[in-house]
Amino acid sequence: MLKFLIPFDGSEQAQRAVAHVIRIARLGGEPRVLVLNVREPANSWQIRSFLNQEEIAHMQESEGEADLRRARELLDEAGVAYRALVAAGPIAQTIAEVAEREGCDHIVMGTHGVGGIAGLLLGSVASKVIHLARVPVTVVK
Repeated sequence: MLKFLIPFDGSEQAQRAVAHVIRIARLGGEPRVLVLNVREPANSWQIRSFLNQEEIAHMQESEGEADLRRARELLDEAGVAYRALVAAGPIAQTIAEVAEREGCDHIVMGTHGVGGIAGLLLGSVASKVIHLARVPVTVVK
């Protein structure tokens, strides 16, 4: 039974990644699904001057859970079992680390990120994940 990791930021592209895994689940095999929302670390001194570390973590968890709401709805409607997780860290690196730590066999993600010349120079989250991950990555358009 395959275990899929779906990085989810609430975007249309991320919703398409969830829909892709739902289609795979309908083919049979009942895959295990982990939906992940990654929050960038709160490095701003302005934020840290008003909130302590516990408050920042609570805020990030709340925002992450809100972003995961649509993924939960889609998977619940389709009857696909899943586990949801919110993590903080550099986005691409955290996705790759969670995939390895959780024993995921495959990452399915949307094409959200910087495009055009900026994408070539900076690299998108998806291309960074492809580079960092030790498992296959499917990028859904």
